[in-house]
Amino acid sequence: MANPAKFTVTHLVANDMVAQPVGDVIDSDGVVPVEAADLDGATGRLVFLVVNVDAVKPLDVTVESGDNPPAVRESLGPHTERLAPGSAGMFGPYESARFIQDDGSLRVAFATVGGTAASASVRVYLLPKAV
Repeated sequence: MANPAKFTVTHLVANDMVAQPVGDVIDSDGVVPVEAADLDGATGRLVFLVVNVDAVKPLDVTVESGDNPPAVRESLGPHTERLAPGSAGMFGPYESARFIQDDGSLRVAFATVGGTAASASVRVYLLPKAV
């Protein structure tokens, strides 16, 4: 199996209930994008729920720096979080001025600490506009 070509984004609606989506499976180290068409230009409302399913190795999750232009704050660098074995974390939202790529996408890299391939489940949510 291989990592998905892109993340599936669940658009949340204010004051509405949504069934928990099936997570995208990450089974190797590498980069997976959130495509521009799925972002609606709203990286500031995008959050990731990442579950490290490996019971032994930590997992590094990195949102890569964007391209300048349009990411005028890309010099601040990427944002990396380390998930302990068997743990979960919610990350985001991310400002487009730092993380957006010139094609409008956002790129997330996965790397298992200590050698073996990444093993994770990822759910991506686009939060609703303020009501």
